[in-house]
Amino acid sequence: MNKELLQPVSGGEAKAAQPDIGLIYKQHQAELKGFISKRVSFKEDVEDILQNVFYQLSKVDLIENPIEQISAWLYSVTRNQIIDRARKHKEERLPELNKNSDDDFLLDITEILADTDDDPETTYLRSLVWEELEMALS
Repeated sequence: MNKELLQPVSGGEAKAAQPDIGLIYKQHQAELKGFISKRVSFKEDVEDILQNVFYQLSKVDLIENPIEQISAWLYSVTRNQIIDRARKHKEERLPELNKNSDDDFLLDITEILADTDDDPETTYLRSLVWEELEMALS
């Protein structure tokens, strides 16, 4: 156990104290962030994983279950978090819109609003467009 984690008790003997998670965070967050960044594509995921690692650390009672090698433990939990995130987020990315898609979108909206056909589908689409426009403007 680290000597800075020992605090003298009134009888002169040393008693283990709960380590300062903030201090551990300051010491290891930069290197863990770099480690995660090399393995994860999105910055938001890097932040989430780092937060989860230190959340896991905060849940451990370090007095009853001391961690001998805190750095090794942090990297182990980080690797597990990265693997878990990869398993959960096998989402497909949305297709990239081409540069003319804004023009195409506006033409589609204009056609729907200007269409004089009163079939149920067109009427429904027209009402949806108007609702979205009203919400966007309010």
